[in-house]
Amino acid sequence: RVLQGEAELQEEELSLFDAQGQPRIYQLTLQRLAGASDAMVLVQHDLTDSHARANKLRYLSSHDELTGLYNRACFNELLGQALESQALPLAVLFIDLDHFKEINDSDGHQVGDAILVEAARRLQEVVRATDIVGRYGGDEFVVYLKNLTGEMARTYMETFQRMISQLTLPTGEAVELSASAGGAAFPEQGEDVMSLCKSADMALYKVKQNGKADFKMKGM
Repeated sequence: RVLQGEAELQEEELSLFDAQGQPRIYQLTLQRLAGASDAMVLVQHDLTDSHARANKLRYLSSHDELTGLYNRACFNELLGQALESQALPLAVLFIDLDHFKEINDSDGHQVGDAILVEAARRLQEVVRATDIVGRYGGDEFVVYLKNLTGEMARTYMETFQRMISQLTLPTGEAVELSASAGGAAFPEQGEDVMSLCKSADMALYKVKQNGKADFKMKGM
């Protein structure tokens, strides 16, 4: 089409398949040869690896590398968008794994990492696909639950606490683990990301002070 004058000289990315049937991304560039009206050079540049690296960087900028959950910055951004849209009711939960530090110190970081990965997986099983789960750091997870009241959030946490109590080490050995959680509802306990998360964190702190392995909603 370019040779026949039906299209302009162009640079374009195309998704094609290589000889082995694997998907590849190519950048195609057309350039007319100097002094030739009917001859052109087609340059094909494979961008597959660079696209993969860029996609990985984008993923790592928004996700926790260990658990695959949203990281703190991305979670806060998504929560902020939900608050702006006034998606009510909405509850935020801060969850902390009890006794995790002792296990991590005594059994090593590999065991600790395996526990975090499994805890993240089980937490995602408990909540719905529409809920957002993140890792705030260390052994602290955070969830925002859409269209749920505080009492309904308690049911979710009781399920997660049962699941986390049945968690085993990679060796198959049982591990003594429980979860504490604090929650806050929008807009009663906070009208923006910072105040809402602070309220949930304060509720978690009270649970930890009162013996752990429990759940408390701020203001209840």
